[in-house]
Amino acid sequence: MAARRAPSRLLSLRVSPIHGLGVFAAGPIRAGTRLIEYAGERITRARADARCEDDPTDRAFSFMFTLDGRLVIDAARDGNMARFINHSCEPNCESTIEDHRVYIEAQSDIRRGEELTYDYHLTTNGPRGRNWRTEYACYCRSPNCRGSLLEADENGPIPRRLPARPATPPAPGARERAERFPSEFAELLSEAGLGVLCTGPRRPTLRHKSAAPILLLPDVLATTRLASPLALLEGAFRKHLRPLHVPIADATGRRAKRGRRESMPPTQRVLGADLNGRRSPALQAAQAIGLHDMLHSQTFRNFAEAVSGQRLHNEWDCQVLCYESGGYLGPHRDHLPRRKARREARIDLHVTLCNEGVQTQWLVYERDRYLTGSVRLGGRPAVIACRLPCWHYTTPLLPRPGREREARRWVLRGSFRIAEG
Repeated sequence: MAARRAPSRLLSLRVSPIHGLGVFAAGPIRAGTRLIEYAGERITRARADARCEDDPTDRAFSFMFTLDGRLVIDAARDGNMARFINHSCEPNCESTIEDHRVYIEAQSDIRRGEELTYDYHLTTNGPRGRNWRTEYACYCRSPNCRGSLLEADENGPIPRRLPARPATPPAPGARERAERFPSEFAELLSEAGLGVLCTGPRRPTLRHKSAAPILLLPDVLATTRLASPLALLEGAFRKHLRPLHVPIADATGRRAKRGRRESMPPTQRVLGADLNGRRSPALQAAQAIGLHDMLHSQTFRNFAEAVSGQRLHNEWDCQVLCYESGGYLGPHRDHLPRRKARREARIDLHVTLCNEGVQTQWLVYERDRYLTGSVRLGGRPAVIACRLPCWHYTTPLLPRPGREREARRWVLRGSFRIAEG
């Protein structure tokens, strides 16, 4: 008998108590219902192994689905919501392969609000590393949990002490009282933002050569959830910023006498805080309010991969910038480069938040070797993805009349290196 197909509205994406994001039933689902196809890029087994080996700290295997001895589906590229279905040792769903396509089907009746899970049945090739129990740890906590994502016959003895389970996200009201950023970036996303996280933006991603190097996503943040994060930045974090001001070089000196040749050295007027490395003076403050954890959450990286259409490394740099009245960044190809090694092709993800004192600000970028592209930044929260290097600059922030002292636009920035393969 053919499996019943579930309408897409019966599935919803939320933060999971098992791990990261999870897929939940938005309504009752009957056993035998075909829920969703496991989509993604089809690659060879050798290429899949290479992608996992490129970054040993990355849980890339959790997005890989082996079809046979030759083909693997990498859901980290061109995937859908199915890639966020978590593993359980006592699942309510199962995976089936039909005509070289993978489907997730309900193997029991599922109640509304229940998380969808299936057994990953992972296997390993060759010897395992010392940290295999942590790397393949299972957090389903079912009564018969085997403690690992690996097949039962590959586990060996179940560890006596399981790795610590990720903290269950508190209720929205409790989070506001705790005055912390959410642990996962996905908790700040609107329904449209969660849709982008699942399938990517409707417009061309940054991977397409014909696409602009700057992608503005204005409706992906849930405006009702941003009051507390903005208040934390304004109240608890602002004092940890330092001026990153670079004035324009004096044009009355010797440089002005070298004929008519003109050049503009780097110039900027912005406040900032680097959150990389233990020596960062603002790192402790960012950790205290949960900002560091959110910017390093898996869903922050997942969102960058979704909008860029690129597979990104599992380690990235984070920085906070703050534009006050008149603040700007002059023409440059990179955001405040510190080492030559960072001047490489990469993806920057900016979460921009404004207070009510901001009227407008513009980001101007190159299109076809001219500075003709622009996006408006002020007035509303948004997420901006940048494919670097490309020439761009940020115009001076224009405040609302009479609100010059309070006008500030915040940028929570992550900078990702593009992974090979």
